[in-house]
Amino acid sequence: VGLHELPRRRLQAPIIVVHGGAGRYRGLTAKRAKAIKRALVEALVRGYEAMDSGDAVDGVVEAVRVLEDSGLFNAGRGSVLNVRGYVEMDASVMSGDLRAGAVAAVRRVRNPILLARLVMERTDHVLLVGDWVERLAEAYGLALEDHVSSDKLSKWLEIKAKVSKGEGMKHLRKLKKLMSEKPNLFEPLGTVGAVALDQQGCVAAASSTGGYWLKLPGRVG
Repeated sequence: VGLHELPRRRLQAPIIVVHGGAGRYRGLTAKRAKAIKRALVEALVRGYEAMDSGDAVDGVVEAVRVLEDSGLFNAGRGSVLNVRGYVEMDASVMSGDLRAGAVAAVRRVRNPILLARLVMERTDHVLLVGDWVERLAEAYGLALEDHVSSDKLSKWLEIKAKVSKGEGMKHLRKLKKLMSEKPNLFEPLGTVGAVALDQQGCVAAASSTGGYWLKLPGRVG
């Protein structure tokens, strides 16, 4: 419904809202749609519960962590593969008191959103990228995981073949030419979010993404 159709009343904290990304859901089966809905509801519940003993940051980070773990969205376990055939994930978190943390091009961390929070709370920086940030994750005991599966590799090969023929992926207009001009670059070696308002009036937001299929390595979402 449009915002003008919603009841006009004061919002009562705590509040949390989650989203499972934007995109084309062609061929979405009823079974998968139910699984997606269950994951979104679980993220809402877990995020809301996290605010009972914590704050808005706890809520949004927990909600996004649940979506990353589900494998149903383009984040965490569900992240898509770049043009080289591996995962590069981005995540960020920000609090209403202007604290923020983000990571980009993360390959092996199970939950990039937890690493983004680590950057916000344990470092003097806002954004970290590259291999060292994964060493930071290991140092603080965050789980590592290979997000590349046989199903993803099969889809990657299918999409890559279409792009090389100039079919599909209309938003990658320059990729076909780049692949033909510099084939050595491409030898093989997507987004969720949450926003919350806690009882103390603090607002926080978090997001996590795997970018999109066949993005160039190093592209930050």
